Amino acid sequence: MLKTLFTTTLAFVILPLLSSFEAPKLLLSPLVTGISPEWATLINFGHQNFISDLNWIKFLQDLDETSQEILEHTEHSHEYYLIKTATTYDPKFCYSYLTGGSILSIIKRDRLGALDILKDGIANCPQYEKKLYFYLGFHYMEELREPLLAADAFKHSMGAPDSPAYLPKLISRLYAEGGNLELSKSLLVSMKKGKPLNIQKEIDHRIQLIDLEIILENLNKLIQKYTDSQKTPLYSLSDLVKSGYLTHIPLDPTGGKLFLENNQVRSTTQKRYRVQRLDESH
Repeated sequence: MLKTLFTTTLAFVILPLLSSFEAPKLLLSPLVTGISPEWATLINFGHQNFISDLNWIKFLQDLDETSQEILEHTEHSHEYYLIKTATTYDPKFCYSYLTGGSILSIIKRDRLGALDILKDGIANCPQYEKKLYFYLGFHYMEELREPLLAADAFKHSMGAPDSPAYLPKLISRLYAEGGNLELSKSLLVSMKKGKPLNIQKEIDHRIQLIDLEIILENLNKLIQKYTDSQKTPLYSLSDLVKSGYLTHIPLDPTGGKLFLENNQVRSTTQKRYRVQRLDESH
């Protein structure tokens, strides 16, 4: 009776209170920050799954406060600590690795947190190993900009029943020259399947950012051709149409407007889809 009362108070009062703090995570209770197995043994009173579920529910509730700001390479998101705690108490909670890892990667932009969760999932859930390797490959390719590690992860994911047909081609390109925006878009489209609607919406937003990046890259290549041919900078995008380089000026898929700046085309809502590698962020 006393054990149940203590655990309930811990879970419903102390845990939510600590989770609401904005203080540095290292100052919070181990229940929030992710704990060692030794701590879990001391304080769970036999209710590992119960506390794991509470952390997972808190994680799902906090998704409404989603931010896509890229975290510094030494930082973790609050959501990472909730997933880490949930999986420490219940290492076989495979859904948390699959969904939580991809959310940390695509939506929360917690690069190191997603990497840790996905690797933990591979170690603890062999039945989902290939799918987790697929997510890990995407994370290495698009968030960490590590094409060789991405190719290795994708190779481990091959052979799954739902393995995309383009995967061998992607692996080849990664080994040869690094990431590819068109194939990255295909990866995101495939990752939408089976996800909740709010997660699909966030993935759609990332797809729009890739589409914008592709448009900008193609337009800037045409501007360079125009400049080299005409021996003069481009003063208006309409000149590309008049000169036969374009049939029409494309629209910004994110809803912004395209404009010229220093002989480069940009968007009023432009957000660079690609991020620096960890060793380039210093």
